[in-house]
Amino acid sequence: MISPPRSAWTSKSGALLILALLLSRGGEAHADWMSIGPAGGVVTALAIDPSNSGTMYAGTSTAGIAAQGGSVFKSADGGETWRATGTGLPNRTVQAFAIDPATPSTVYAVTDGAVFKSQDGGVSWEAAGFAGTFTYAWSVAIDPTSAGTVYVGAETVFKSTDAGATWSAASTGLPFFTSVRALAIDPTAPSTMYAATSDGGFKSTDGGANWNTMNVGLPDTIIYERLAIDPTNPSTLYAQTYDTVLDWYGGVFKSTDAGATWNAANGGLPGDKVQALAIDPTAPSTVYVGLYNEGVFKSTDGGTAWGAMNDGLSNLFTPALAIDHATGTVFVGTGLGVFKSTDGAASWRAANSGLRSTGVSLLAATRGAVYAVTGVGFLSKSTGSAEDWRSVGLDNRIVTALAIAPTSPLTLYAGGTVAFAAYPELHRSTDGVRSWKFLVVPSPSRGTVLALAVDPSNALTVYAATSYGVEKSTDGGETWSGFGSGLDGPGTALAIAPTSRQTLYATGYLRGAFKSSDGGASWSATSLPAEAEGAALAIDPTDAAWVYAGTQLGVFRTTDGSVWSLSLPSVQVHALAIDPTVPSTVYAATNSGVFKSPDRGETWSAMNAGLPNMDVVSLAVAPSTGLYAGTYGRGVFETSLPRATAGSVLKSYLESRPCTTSKVPAGIERNFRRAAHLIDDRVATSPPEQAHRMLARAKKLLKRAKANAIRAGKGRKPSLSIQCAAGLGAAADLVVDGLEM
Repeated sequence: MISPPRSAWTSKSGALLILALLLSRGGEAHADWMSIGPAGGVVTALAIDPSNSGTMYAGTSTAGIAAQGGSVFKSADGGETWRATGTGLPNRTVQAFAIDPATPSTVYAVTDGAVFKSQDGGVSWEAAGFAGTFTYAWSVAIDPTSAGTVYVGAETVFKSTDAGATWSAASTGLPFFTSVRALAIDPTAPSTMYAATSDGGFKSTDGGANWNTMNVGLPDTIIYERLAIDPTNPSTLYAQTYDTVLDWYGGVFKSTDAGATWNAANGGLPGDKVQALAIDPTAPSTVYVGLYNEGVFKSTDGGTAWGAMNDGLSNLFTPALAIDHATGTVFVGTGLGVFKSTDGAASWRAANSGLRSTGVSLLAATRGAVYAVTGVGFLSKSTGSAEDWRSVGLDNRIVTALAIAPTSPLTLYAGGTVAFAAYPELHRSTDGVRSWKFLVVPSPSRGTVLALAVDPSNALTVYAATSYGVEKSTDGGETWSGFGSGLDGPGTALAIAPTSRQTLYATGYLRGAFKSSDGGASWSATSLPAEAEGAALAIDPTDAAWVYAGTQLGVFRTTDGSVWSLSLPSVQVHALAIDPTVPSTVYAATNSGVFKSPDRGETWSAMNAGLPNMDVVSLAVAPSTGLYAGTYGRGVFETSLPRATAGSVLKSYLESRPCTTSKVPAGIERNFRRAAHLIDDRVATSPPEQAHRMLARAKKLLKRAKANAIRAGKGRKPSLSIQCAAGLGAAADLVVDGLEM
C-alpha cells in the first residue's frame, strides 16, 4: 500500500486515519501488481529509427540471475522515457536489432537462438521463420534496397528473401560451423557485404552467395565480433579483432580499401576488448568504441588517436552504441542501463525512465524499507515511496544470501563470495545499511554463503548455510562454532522457527530436508525427497512443526516437522513467504509467477495480474505494508496485502495449535481481547482525543499481555508452552508495530 505523506501522521486525527487504513480492511482482495523499479539493466543492443530519430529500441540481458533472459524496450522521445514492448517475445538476451528503412515499423530482434519480427513497431512480435534453422544467432542486417531481403549471422550466414518467412544458407566460402558475430552491408552497393566471424573476416560481392577472406594486414589476428562501415565512404571499415597467438582481443583495425587490407587503429586505447563500435553519421571521421569495463572512447581523426569520454557514466560495461543520424546525439548501453550525450560524449546522463530490466535474486523487507539484490547492484528503498532506489554499498560483491534480524530491523546480514576468496564472506550492518562490517565464515576451502537465518529473539545469533554445511555464530558473525553434525555439504535454504528458536530446517543439494532441534548442533534427515532439491523454506509463525519447502517439483509441506506431502505440484519454486499478520496465508514465487494459499497450503491460486510473463525468483513481506516480488528480468513488483484487523491477528495466534494444546491463562487472553476490542471497535467511533487515549491503553494492554505470556512460558512449571508464549509475544508486537507506523 502506498503510505500517505508524513504530514498526515503528525496529528492524532491523522494517526487514526492511518490506523483505520491499516487495521480495518480484513478480507480485502489483492490489488494488481505494480512495477516499482529499479530503473536500468544490462543493455546489450540499441537501434534508432532511420526515419524518426526520436524512436529507438533497447535490447537487454538479465544480469545477476542467469546468463540468459532479457526484454525489448521502446522509446518515442529520444530515450527520455521507455516502455516494454508487446507480446510474443520470449525472455532472452537481445543481441542485435535491424529496422527496415523502407517500413520502419518492421523491426527484427536477434535473441540468443532465434530471430523475432515486429510489424507494428514493437507492439507484438512473432518468430521470423527460424524454427530449426539455427541454434544461436548474433547479428542481423537488412538490404536497404530490398526490404524483404534479410541476413542473419548464426553458425553461418542465413538469407531470407521473403521478410523472414523462410531462410536458406548463404555460406559458400565460409568455414563450416563458424560464428558470424557481425554483418555490415554497403549502403551504396547492397550486394557487397562483410561478415566478422570466429574464423576471421569475410566479404561477399554477390549478396552472400560466395564469400572470400579479407585478413590482409592482420598477422596472427582475425576480424571478430564488431564491424562498422562508413555511411558516406563505404570503402572505409572498422573492425574489432582477435589475436590468435595471445588468445586475446586485438583491438580496433581499419581498412580504407573495402576490406582488402587492414591496419591497427588503437592509438590511446587502454584495452583491446571492443564491446561496441559506431561511426558518427553526421561526422564520419568521428568514431566511438565501447571498451570492456573501460567505458567509451572517441576518435575524431578516423581512429588515429582515441580519448576516454566517461564523464557521467556510472558504469563502464558498454556493450552497445547508437548515434542519432539527425542530431549526432550518442547513446550507450551499459550494465546500468542507457546513457545519453548531446555534446559528443563529453558528458553523459542516465536515460532510463521506464526501462526496468534487471533480475532480482534476493529480497528482504521491513515495514520501513525494501532491500533488493539486483543485476544493477544491492539496493534499498523506503516502503510506500516512489521509485527512489539507492545503493547500499557492497559494490563489486557477489551477494548470495540476505537476512534481517526480526528483533532489530536495522540489522542486516549479507552473505556471498568474491572470486579467489579464501572463505565465504559475511557483511553485517546495524544501522540500516548506512555502513557494513566485513566478516568471514570459516570454511574448509573456498566457498560461498548460500543462505542466512537470524534468531527470532536475538539479533546477534545468526546461522550461515555454506558450501560445506551450516555454521552458527552468537556474536553477530565475529566468531563461529563450526558445522553441526549430520548435515554435510551445501545447505541451499535455511529457516528458524519463529516460535522455537532451537528448531531449524535446512535443505541440502539433492539430499532433501534436515531438521535440528538443538540450535544447529546436530541435524537429522526428514522425508522430503532428495530429488525435490529444495530452494526455499518457510515456517509457520505460530507453529514450528508446520513447514513449507519450495522445490523444483513444487511446494511440499509438513505438519509434524517430519513427513512431507506435495501441496502445490508442477511448478519450480524459487522463494516462499508467509504473512505474519495472517499466518495461514502462504505465497510461492515460481517459474509461473506468484501463487497464494489462504489455508496453509490446502489450496492455491495464481495471483499474477500486472506481472510480466517470466519467472518470479524472490519474495518478501513487509507486515501491514505490502508483498514484494523480484522477477527474472523486470525488477521488483509490489502489491498491497489484505489488511488484518487487530482482532484477527491476535485470534490467529490465540487459536494456534501450540496455544490450544496448552491452555492460555484467562488474564492473558482477556488483555488481548480487550486490546483488540479497543482498536477495532471503539477507536473508529470515538472522538479523536478519546480515541487517542484508547490507542495508548490498547498498547499498554498488549505489552502487559506479552510480558505475562513470556513469563508464563518460563520457569520450572510453565503454564504455557514456549511456542505459544513466543507466538503471543510476536502477535502483540505485530499489532503494536502497526499502531506505531
